[in-house]
Amino acid sequence: MTSDPDGSSKIVGVVLAAGESRRLGQPKQLVEIKDTPLVLRATNALLSVLEITEVVVVLGAHAAEIRPLINALPVHIIEISDWEVGLSRSIGAGIREIRDNNSTASAALFTLCDQPALDYRAIQSLVDIAKKSSASIVAAQYDGHPGAPCLIDQRHFEFLSQIEGDQGARVLFSRVGPEEIALADLPQLSLDIDTPLDLQRWRDSRPSAP
Repeated sequence: MTSDPDGSSKIVGVVLAAGESRRLGQPKQLVEIKDTPLVLRATNALLSVLEITEVVVVLGAHAAEIRPLINALPVHIIEISDWEVGLSRSIGAGIREIRDNNSTASAALFTLCDQPALDYRAIQSLVDIAKKSSASIVAAQYDGHPGAPCLIDQRHFEFLSQIEGDQGARVLFSRVGPEEIALADLPQLSLDIDTPLDLQRWRDSRPSAP
């Protein structure tokens, strides 16, 4: 992973929170896990990791409802109007923000806001692996493949900015050699909240209060 001359890396965290959540029937960003909305959990996870120097939150659908939850946090909020095109637009917006206002950033750590088990420990594990690895990508591993969250070196920013449609970083994963991807084993992130059944599965998996 690219470092500054003093050995440090400037990492910008990017929360991709612009989706409509059509299949869920309600904004997944606002679904509460342990009394905290998912978008706030993802944002706080990034803010809790010292090596992440700035956090960007990309909003689109439901922005008016989500923004009040994070307005008071030390993050930069951007809204996109073309969120319906898909995840690629959120990634592109995050890359543009980094290029415009964080030109010295060496990497970006992208996370979604639909993984109820995501916390700062998962984010920290990616950062810690990046410090020791020469790979240009560090990704969470679950269900036998790399996925989100993922930490991506700035050398891939141009490629990420050119992805189209409802595709994310997995397009990049399929284009690079295995030596370019380091993995953090995070099986707890395999469940994401896309449908009412997913949400019920998560709730059913939680131990009942005594």
